[in-house]
This record gives sequence, structure tokens and C-alpha cells, in this order.
Amino acid sequence: MTLINVGIVIQKLIPILLTFALGYFLKKKKIFTPADGKNLLKLVFYVTGPLLTLKSLSSVSIDSNLLIFPLSTIILVASSFLFASLFKNSFSFDRKQKGVFISSSMIINSAFTLPFIISAVGDMGVARASLFNVTNSLLIYGWVYAIAVKHGQDQTSVEKMSVMNKVLKAPGLWAVVIGLLMNFSHITIHQSLLPFVDSLGNMTGPLIMLALGFIFSFKVLHLKASLVALFARIGLGLIIGYLIVLGFGLTGIDRLVMMLLAASPIGIFTITFASLENLDEEYAASIVSIGLVVGLILMPILIAVFS
Repeated sequence: MTLINVGIVIQKLIPILLTFALGYFLKKKKIFTPADGKNLLKLVFYVTGPLLTLKSLSSVSIDSNLLIFPLSTIILVASSFLFASLFKNSFSFDRKQKGVFISSSMIINSAFTLPFIISAVGDMGVARASLFNVTNSLLIYGWVYAIAVKHGQDQTSVEKMSVMNKVLKAPGLWAVVIGLLMNFSHITIHQSLLPFVDSLGNMTGPLIMLALGFIFSFKVLHLKASLVALFARIGLGLIIGYLIVLGFGLTGIDRLVMMLLAASPIGIFTITFASLENLDEEYAASIVSIGLVVGLILMPILIAVFS
């Protein structure tokens, strides 16, 4: 990229970084708490994110080449699981900590990456991220959640909460289905509803970064093990993402979005599952926070390199 293009990229990303910093500042001033961050992420999960997905998928041009995005999620998560499994007995972890270590390496934080994608390429990038999230959500609520249950105290919780039932109730999944049906049927969002969908959908990026600022902590636990998990998620993700780019000949927006998603940091569901299944919540919060720092540094670099 030329210096001019790099400058444009940096200019686009400054609002994202400032929003995250504002969230952290407000938390330090005790105006908001990590619990508020979790509530904001719920708002994104149930309302703004699905509306953004619906708008993007219903209007973007979709071809068979985009099927690599949902397929890539399976490759990335399976690779991270195998890598983390090789090292799971290398540290003096109890069962709860081991559950956090394995599950964290597998949870792709595409929500964190989404504001960067929006700033870099807009709705076309959101559509690709939404397809990526179809399988990502299924794997998180299915495979990864089962691992958390296995390592938690309550071994019967999977019976109390049907994983498949939870997946089917996820608004983001239905937004993908409806958006694709609208796209293939050439149905658009009615003009009277478009301002409503636009205004709420466009809140997704800022809400995510504010929420992550509320949740972020500088406290670091089990540094060596955390770095291994981070490599399983980010480092290995970069390698596999680049191999996918080369193997399938991805270019332009496809190449950029694939690299950003593949290198996404550890997901916030690490904390959610730790809380639900009585795993080590403090370690979960620590490893997610380390991943956020790496992500904040890495995302602008990847956008500059692959744009």
C-alpha cells in the first residue's frame, strides 16, 4: 500500500480505537462495569447485530465463491482444538482451568473483528462475516460449549439447556436465513423500515467496542499457557487463513475479510461459558483481555497489508 492509503486506513480505524478507549476510561471511573459490557453485547446479539446482518445479506451480491467463509470456520476451529489438545497437559491446570484453555483457543471473536470490517469494506464485508458466523455460531454453541460442560462442575447442565434449542433461537442465525432468502428472492427491505434498520444496525460496531472497553482488564494470569492458547487462536489462524487465501485464490475484499476473521482474537464466550459452567472465570477474563490487546494491534496491520 502507498503511504496515502495507509493514512486513509488509519483515519478509518481511529474512531474504533477511541471508542474502545472511551469504554475502558468509563469503566475505570466506575461509571460502567464489566456487567454493563456483557449487557451491551446482549443488545448486539439480540438486536443490532441481526439487523445489520439482515440488511447486508439481503442486498449484497452472493455467489458460490463465498461458501469458503462458512467452510473456513470449521477448518480454523478444528485446527485450534487439535493444537490446544497437544498442550493441555503441559501446564499445572485443574479441570476448570483446562476447560478455559481449550475452549478459549476455539472461540473466534468475530464480533470484535466486525467493526474493523465495517470500517474497511462496509456491507460487503459484513455479508461475508455473517456467512462465516453461521458455522461459527453452531460450533460455539455445540462443540465448544460441550467442552466447557465436560470440564465444569455441573455435568448435567447440557441436559437442562438444549444446545440445539439455543442455536435455533439465536436471532443472528435467523437473520442469516431470512437475509439469504430475501437475497435469492430479490426482496428488499421496505423503504419505510430501512431508516430503522440502518440506524440500529449501524450501532453494532460502536456498541461492541464500548462493551469490550468495559470488560477489558490488564490483569494477566498463567501467561505462558495464555500465549499458547493465543497462538492456537490467532497465530495458527493467520497461517491457516493465508493458506485458504492462496489455495482458493481469494483476492480483494474476500482476501481481506478472510484474513481478519481468521486472525480474530479469543471470543467473549470464553467468559460466558466459564460463568455458566463454573470454570475459572478470572483466568477466562484474563486470557480474553490479552487477546483484545493483540487484536487491537493486529487488525490495523492486516487491513494495511491486505487492502
